[in-house]
Amino acid sequence: MVNVTKSNFLTSLRDLLIHLPTASYIAIDEEMTGIRINHKKPNKAELPGERYTNSWKGVPERYGILQVGIALFHKNPDYGAKSSAAGSQERDIDGETGAAAGGPGLGAQNEDEAEAQDVIDVNEHPFMHREGTLNQDELEDMTEREEDAAAHPANTDDVPEYTSRIYNFYLFPNSDSQKDVTMSSDTIAFLIENKMDFNKVFSEGISFMSVSRAEELKRKFLEKKAKMKEEGMDNGGESTPLKRSGEKVKLTSTEDIAFVARTMACLREWIDAENGNEENGANGGDDPDTGVGRRQVEGSSLVLPPCNAFLRRCLYETIEAEYPGLVLERADSGPNGGAARNQIRVIRLSMSEKKQREERLLQEEWSKLVYAIGFTTVFQAISDACNGNSFSGEQTDAFFAGNSPRVSVPSDDNGRKIPLIVHNGLMDLMFLLTHCHDSKLPECFEDTKKLIRNYFPLVYDTKILATECSDAVVRGGSTALGDLYQSMFSPEINDLGLKKSTITNGSATEQAHEAAWDAFMTGCCFYALSKKILDNKDSRLTLGRVLEHEPVGSLHRTSMGLNKLYMHFSLYTIDLESSSGTSGLHDPLCHGLTVNTTFYVSGIDSTVSTRDILRALTVTQNQTEIIQHLRYEICWMDDESFFVGTKLDNLISVRDTGAISLIAIHVRHQLRAGLRGVQVIDLADYFNQKHSSKQSLIGSITSAVKRLFGGGKRTEDDDTNERAKKRRRVN
Repeated sequence: MVNVTKSNFLTSLRDLLIHLPTASYIAIDEEMTGIRINHKKPNKAELPGERYTNSWKGVPERYGILQVGIALFHKNPDYGAKSSAAGSQERDIDGETGAAAGGPGLGAQNEDEAEAQDVIDVNEHPFMHREGTLNQDELEDMTEREEDAAAHPANTDDVPEYTSRIYNFYLFPNSDSQKDVTMSSDTIAFLIENKMDFNKVFSEGISFMSVSRAEELKRKFLEKKAKMKEEGMDNGGESTPLKRSGEKVKLTSTEDIAFVARTMACLREWIDAENGNEENGANGGDDPDTGVGRRQVEGSSLVLPPCNAFLRRCLYETIEAEYPGLVLERADSGPNGGAARNQIRVIRLSMSEKKQREERLLQEEWSKLVYAIGFTTVFQAISDACNGNSFSGEQTDAFFAGNSPRVSVPSDDNGRKIPLIVHNGLMDLMFLLTHCHDSKLPECFEDTKKLIRNYFPLVYDTKILATECSDAVVRGGSTALGDLYQSMFSPEINDLGLKKSTITNGSATEQAHEAAWDAFMTGCCFYALSKKILDNKDSRLTLGRVLEHEPVGSLHRTSMGLNKLYMHFSLYTIDLESSSGTSGLHDPLCHGLTVNTTFYVSGIDSTVSTRDILRALTVTQNQTEIIQHLRYEICWMDDESFFVGTKLDNLISVRDTGAISLIAIHVRHQLRAGLRGVQVIDLADYFNQKHSSKQSLIGSITSAVKRLFGGGKRTEDDDTNERAKKRRRVN
């Protein structure tokens, strides 16, 4: 693991860019200065869009990121070699039994089976499918890991399927940032308990800015560089003071006049000397008569004696007027700069030396710019990899040399999109947006979801995999990240004998709530959960081939929860792909609930308990098998209303309209019979009514405001009508 701060940011960034394009998937995690604005318990029936407006949106806009953990997971060549050996036997078997394995005698396949068959190929080398699109860097990275594996053969029984490189980025806004640092006291206390190094955050944290601001700064730099190249790079560089406008300095003091005259005489002597470079070598030291220092920097140089700012300005003006070809800079700047802030260095350069100096100054300026942009470059690189962009050694070198603003280029052949893995990661993604896209999130939640998908088209949430896609054993245990990580590799659950990934860039602290370690655990959980889910679906499915396969159909969406994010204490699952449907219901219900079999019940007696509700829903042996297998989830709104969700048995498809209709009729009948006098409406009708009421309320408020500020003149008839309407509402 690498802790990334200002001191090693550029080297760590280059390392990340080298290994990023060959990653099978990327896991991230973050530690923030706060995770909530208010401590009120959320309403479980609150729509995702409502909670976004009421609480979520303000959190990443107010608080900041302290750490970002990034874990790159690569297919292990050792594991691939083992699979290839086993696969050769399977090829022989398949060759003899091809008709039985896939012939027409099997009959028609359903959509999921056909899709699963499309991605099964356990015999391929783990990188074979990428051979046609690997660039030189990817080939070198793959070859290096395979050569290392060959040089250090391991016991293949203990070889993990994936290896990982993890990075722990410390973030802190620089002095130019408009984002204030706000901290939640309980969050900070929690992080201190978990050994967060705040000194490292504050003193060595990497800066960040919006992508648009970063692109603007890089564009201006490249325009400046191109202009200097066009002009032959014949100016004195940015370190040379600009010629000052206005009146020149006038010396009146005898001492000042004598000092400037003495210094200029020494300068003329230095210029006239034919062997100036030899006399002003590295061992030149100070002139015993004038105190003028001589040392070799770029070309031949002379350090003028110390003086105050007034005299330095006079020297700048005098030398620039008499010797415009010389380069002047502060003596404490440049590659050999020291502490002499009150001295001027004069540099005489040949054409080649001048070009070399200009290139150095431009490179230093670019490096400072990359440092200032900071983590935003990492954010862009990960987004590019997730969008299938092409990376190469040439492109990386061009970026670090200041010749290209991008670390990657769009792929000509729709390159492989690398999935991003999170754990309960909605807030992590929104924090990334406020730090690297815009400090303010969109007002509408649907627009925020679109933004997330633009940057990261393929997102898997391990919390969704554990709570929605896994078997009862996994769902029944704790799905907190640390607990899930331990349980997924425990003998009780790990019946497939899965091995945790090994870390290839140092050792990890294994400290929970350190972003890098949490990112590593997230990636390992994704691997273990996915393997179990795929094995239960079809033992021939491999995670590697599923990740490489273009996500279509229900395999990725239904079985692995692609682009679905967990929503804590809620009836809903956030769907990044869904933005249409019944008003207010853009996101699906969780835990197998459906809109048509979830009901809002109102008008109940305040003495009714959850047990009474479940008793009312209890069925006799005479009911159909579908009804007997139903399970229910009760969500109280207040003392007189609640939601009841019907959990479907795995054998019942949400597309089976007949079964869904039968369930809806059953639930309504049981509730009305068992809880006399209640009103029961399905979820879609509830939110349609809620939406209509909200629009009516907005209209009423608008009318009231207009009347208050003279939007319309009231008449006696208006008063009469208003009173009549009020009486009708009461009646």
